[in-house]
Amino acid sequence: MQKNQNLSSLGKALLGLYFVISVAGRVFALVIFFTPLLGLFNILRMAEAGMLPASKDTVYDITSRNETITMETFWSQEFRLHTVSDLFSGDSVLLMYFAIIISTLVLHCAISALILWRLLTVWSFESLCSIFHTLVCPPMFLDWEYLYRSHGKPTSIRKCWDISKFLHQGFVALFAVENLALCIPLAILKHNFDTRAAALESNHFPLLSQETHSVFMANSLLLTSVITFSIILPILQLLIARLYFR
Repeated sequence: MQKNQNLSSLGKALLGLYFVISVAGRVFALVIFFTPLLGLFNILRMAEAGMLPASKDTVYDITSRNETITMETFWSQEFRLHTVSDLFSGDSVLLMYFAIIISTLVLHCAISALILWRLLTVWSFESLCSIFHTLVCPPMFLDWEYLYRSHGKPTSIRKCWDISKFLHQGFVALFAVENLALCIPLAILKHNFDTRAAALESNHFPLLSQETHSVFMANSLLLTSVITFSIILPILQLLIARLYFR
């Protein structure tokens, strides 16, 4: 795709498309990551329904001692929510988010730095910037020519080609794993939705429209995310890179 050290029009188009798709995938992952916390797509409507009071006048059950249990009493004791964080089974929601963000950033930067450290003999400010570049997009700058010129000792062009392809595939895999890790809060929320919905229905509390919407959105978003991050996005990135490097 290069001619006289300048990218051809097709090369620039492929490079731009690759960058747009990769960045869009990362942005989508961040949207999915913050969806449970911010209530995007109205996904927390189940919490709104769970905070509603039950009827005081409706009898839910009568005990063996002939004591009457009202719908309000049973609902308040077993199912009523007080805060949105109750759907996450505790008050450690922010701690979970902080742990995922920090661990993802640290591991990514450590892996990227280790790879570049093994490849490059001369470090520069550009090398450090490359580490942060890989956070938003699997790198295409680690092509055979870059590796050939940066390598400290003589090596073949063929070997640089093989290393370049291996590195790109590795970064695409790392990118996919990180995007899937950002789906953890949504996966936890979906599990809690399913558990609560099953408990409500087993105790003769039919799901309200708000609760049905939350369950549907959680299932749809998680399924879409997993398919996108594990299959569609990596295939597109590898396909465009293959065309670019030809």
